[in-house]
Amino acid sequence: KVLLKGIEIEDFHTARDDRSNRIALQLNDGQTGEIGFRTDYFRLQPFALKGQLDIQQLALAPVWQWLNLPVNFALTAPVLDLQTQLDISHAEQLDVKTHNGQLQLTGTKLAPKAEPASHLIGLDILMVKDIEFDLRQQLVSLGELNANGAELELVLDKKGNLNILPMFAATE
Repeated sequence: KVLLKGIEIEDFHTARDDRSNRIALQLNDGQTGEIGFRTDYFRLQPFALKGQLDIQQLALAPVWQWLNLPVNFALTAPVLDLQTQLDISHAEQLDVKTHNGQLQLTGTKLAPKAEPASHLIGLDILMVKDIEFDLRQQLVSLGELNANGAELELVLDKKGNLNILPMFAATE
């Protein structure tokens, strides 16, 4: 369920280059999650967009279920917070840049599909600050990375070896 909380469109022109088209969208997931998107500039031809993306308290478990990836583990209970400035254009080729990005995942757990009550990996908080991304330059820069409350539940065989391949093996 996705609810459209609001749309604002100001000074919108498809043909003018001298005017700044501004669009603001606010969506929520019917619970605590919200996605906000606001453009400072938007042009259709050639395509150009500058703006901000703000995701708050978005539960990722439903998204993970939609993906239906062929793996033998389930992602349970993470919540995403993400803020970044976007700069997207497409003249000759697609160019996507993000600036001043901040990401926080809270309550991340990976569990075997056969035993969803247990968990293999747990992480209370993963926080990444000062994220920069440049598609054309193929560059990702992370200014700071913090991880708190990590738990690993690993099973070793009789020889002391860890085999994680069954988690990533294709499912039927």
